[in-house]
Amino acid sequence: MVGSFFITERLSPSELNKITELSKDELGRIIDGALADAKSKVEESIEAQIDASSEQVERALEKETNEKIMAISEYSDTVMENMNKTHNEIMFLYNMLNDKHTELTGLATDLQKIAANVKSIQEGMAKKKAAEPAPVPKPEPAAKKSGDKRAGSPGLKKGRRT
Repeated sequence: MVGSFFITERLSPSELNKITELSKDELGRIIDGALADAKSKVEESIEAQIDASSEQVERALEKETNEKIMAISEYSDTVMENMNKTHNEIMFLYNMLNDKHTELTGLATDLQKIAANVKSIQEGMAKKKAAEPAPVPKPEPAAKKSGDKRAGSPGLKKGRRT
């Protein structure tokens, strides 16, 4: 092209038109090539930016997800701990109720045995009382009168003096 400027003085106008048309075609091809290069560079740059942004978003989402998972894990641990504590309390109360039930059942059985023993003793005593004759009271000697002198002296008889 540089050479064509020096040669233009010797060329005719029709030749110059031809060269201008060829230059326009050549410039169009050069511009198209430069545009294609620029377009590919822009697309690569955009893809690189998109990839970088995607990685940043992905890292941020992973971080957020991990934080949420940790929070849920802590919450579930707390809930499980409370459930375990409640379960242990319920089991303690249940065992205590079972122990009391066993104890009350044993006491009821003992009371039934004692009631049966008392009843049999009462029946036995009632039979003994019915079988024994009523005791007859012994007669007590008559009481002596203190005003009767004769009654008190054995050697004296009526009418005799000694």
